[in-house]
Amino acid sequence: MRTIAIVLAAALAAAAEESTVLHIYDVTTLTVKIVNFKGPAVGFTASGLGDGSDFGGIGIGVTGGEEEGTAIPGEDLKLLISQSVAPGTWDTPPNSIEYQDGSLIVRHTPEAQAGVKAFLAVIRSHMLRTVVVETEVLDLAPGVLDIPAGAVLTEEQVKAVDAAVLDPAKGRRVASLRACGLNTQRFHAAALNQESYLRDSDIEIAERQAIADPVIGTRSTGYVLDVRPTLSPDASLVFLTVRFDAGEPLATRTFEPGGKALGILEQPDENVSRTRANLVVPAGRMALLSSSSFNGAQPGWTQVVLLRPGVQADTPLPFPDSKERLQVRLFDTRFILCDAGDFPGPRLGALIETDDSGATGATFESPDAEQGVTVSSDQIENMIKRSIAPGSWNDASLALSGNRELFVFQSPENLKLVEEFVKRLTSERARLVSVDSWVLAMDEATWRDRRAALSGEIADATWTDLLAAAARGGAVRTVGTARAAGLNGTRFHTARGTVRAALFDYDVEIAQSASAYDPVMSVVAEGISLDVTPSSVGDGGQVHLDLRPTTVLAGELRTVSLQDKGVQVQAVELADFGVRTQVLVDAGRPTLVGVATRPKGAGTEVLVLFVKATVIDVR
Repeated sequence: MRTIAIVLAAALAAAAEESTVLHIYDVTTLTVKIVNFKGPAVGFTASGLGDGSDFGGIGIGVTGGEEEGTAIPGEDLKLLISQSVAPGTWDTPPNSIEYQDGSLIVRHTPEAQAGVKAFLAVIRSHMLRTVVVETEVLDLAPGVLDIPAGAVLTEEQVKAVDAAVLDPAKGRRVASLRACGLNTQRFHAAALNQESYLRDSDIEIAERQAIADPVIGTRSTGYVLDVRPTLSPDASLVFLTVRFDAGEPLATRTFEPGGKALGILEQPDENVSRTRANLVVPAGRMALLSSSSFNGAQPGWTQVVLLRPGVQADTPLPFPDSKERLQVRLFDTRFILCDAGDFPGPRLGALIETDDSGATGATFESPDAEQGVTVSSDQIENMIKRSIAPGSWNDASLALSGNRELFVFQSPENLKLVEEFVKRLTSERARLVSVDSWVLAMDEATWRDRRAALSGEIADATWTDLLAAAARGGAVRTVGTARAAGLNGTRFHTARGTVRAALFDYDVEIAQSASAYDPVMSVVAEGISLDVTPSSVGDGGQVHLDLRPTTVLAGELRTVSLQDKGVQVQAVELADFGVRTQVLVDAGRPTLVGVATRPKGAGTEVLVLFVKATVIDVR
């Protein structure tokens, strides 16, 4: 009998193996981490100045970089399939599933193999979606487009903008960029022009002679759109982390230090602008990223940056129908969990290289990003388990993959509740705050006349009259404006100005019978920077603003001769108007937040800073 049992068992095992098939599935696109591509820099290089974050690209080359993204761990994918397709059968020989180097090796019945294939197709359709982001850079006359940053343009506004850029009296199209990549991937598009210039001289000194060794730099001008999109679960909204840079070339000057400062230097000038922000935009719609102006040749004109994200027209596949008591469902929570980094703004002024290649003085340096507002995966799990069928999770399970998708094994009724919960969290994260800033200059007499009306709550008629006077120029003029939007509670900035290379200092090189002056490269950055962290209060009727705006006005570079045999340096006068404060303002109302004075000619000029915040709930 024992022999018969052994033979029967062997026959059954052989029959089972004959009824199964072996398939190898390539899951590389799901398990291998995507590559994130940082955008290149705009600006001109200067040895030792900055760490790659300076305004105007000081110290940065022209290439970007790569960094790893996220993916689903292979073991997680293996577990998902074993619990979703023919559950309870994978421990029965010869059935098996293994993950190895981007491949799933599966042995099971043809019916189960069909289920595995269908399940992988569903996962791919949810994870591997392509996002397209377009941007338009426009110069627009007053009145063409006056909406908060982050706001979506209506069809009429889009038509008005399109018509304006065809009329030189109303606007012009400066640049257009289009980039595409995977959902949650960082990618970029850049249109750059490069020009070499003689930026410095390294002094080589021997016992009796000094020689200037020319150092060539590169100036990059153009436009860079660096973006990371994250789709909402239904792909109707796109969370965008945007880094936008623009550089427009101006003249390149020559400067001869003279005397023992050997060589001739070239000094480029450049108009630069940048925006760093997190915002939410409806897919397929155009929104205003930022607008700014600084000492423009055309009063009232602003340069605006428009964004339009779109999603490739593929539709995620539904999960297969199942009669199991517990079913699997994928919820894309990347929109909720994606990092919203804070972006500190740059500071303007004079940047001088030191002996240790550091920077001194008022730099125009700003770190790329700091940790901002985030929701952890543990918080999501705890909220779901506490809010939805709390007593049911002993039998069911919930897990977040490495790419922040939420896989839930639950009853169909509870899966529906999880879906509604995720939708609520998504809508709560789609609140933006747009912040405007104006820096106006006026003479003392005009300030005395207007001061009382501009303090406290500013009447609509008073504000309209002030802006009209600034547009006309004369006693009131616009120094600069800046408008940008960001996710509620996050720090963002936009800045616009001019960067000029300069020579403020030398290192003295001395040998036994020779000496020379080694130029130390410097830069002057003037402009307007809006750096703000807004937080809406209650229903959005008021906004708390953590403000760090800066405005720097620079005079002309002038030449100063040193006493030592005609060696020359450059000097510049700066007016630095900065505010560091926290204020509570009424949404939609302009508020005066800072006043400063500076000498101008025989009199005094008053600089006045106004801000306005607008709350936007994106739908």
